[in-house]
Amino acid sequence: MKYVIAFFLSFGCLYLFLYLFYFLRLKKKGMLSVNRASQFIIRKYELKKSKKMEEKLNFVLVGVNSFILAIPITLSYFLQIHYMGMLILSFVLFMLLFYSLYHIVGMFFKRKEDQNEINN
Repeated sequence: MKYVIAFFLSFGCLYLFLYLFYFLRLKKKGMLSVNRASQFIIRKYELKKSKKMEEKLNFVLVGVNSFILAIPITLSYFLQIHYMGMLILSFVLFMLLFYSLYHIVGMFFKRKEDQNEINN
């Protein structure tokens, strides 16, 4: 139970931090379109660029990135392994989570875009 509480606590803190100091700051400056993660997904999945879609995508990426960062943080807190082992484990987890979750987000937005084209 303490693992779950620690995960949600780290996820919540990361989400709040990324939302306040990353998403809102970029939105305020009008620079949401220069986010490399969103540009990667837009190019890879051939999504149509629109300001509203980029804002939704960046908002979702804040949650995804918080989730990706919270898992290794929680694991490093509870696993008692040496420093190099934790670095290797974190690196492998980051790569797997980035690839899989960014793929899921890209496919979700592509499917949503295709459904909007069919309905219009």
